[in-house]
Amino acid sequence: MATKDDIGEVKDEIKEVRDDVSRLEVKMESIKGLIKKSKVDSIKWMFALWATQIGIMIAALKFFIK
Repeated sequence: MATKDDIGEVKDEIKEVRDDVSRLEVKMESIKGLIKKSKVDSIKWMFALWATQIGIMIAALKFFIK
C-alpha cells in the first residue's frame, strides 16, 4: 500500500518530468526556427544557381548562333 511519502515522491518525479518536457519544448521551438531559416537559405541558393545557369545557357547560345 502507498504511503504519503510514496505519493509525495511520485508527485516530485512528475514535477521533474513536467519541467523536463517544458525545457524540451523550448529547445524544439529553437530547432524549428533553425530549420525554417535553413530552408529559406536553401531556396535563395537554388534560385541564384538557377538564374546563373540560365544566364550561362543564354550566353552560350548567343556565342554559337553568331
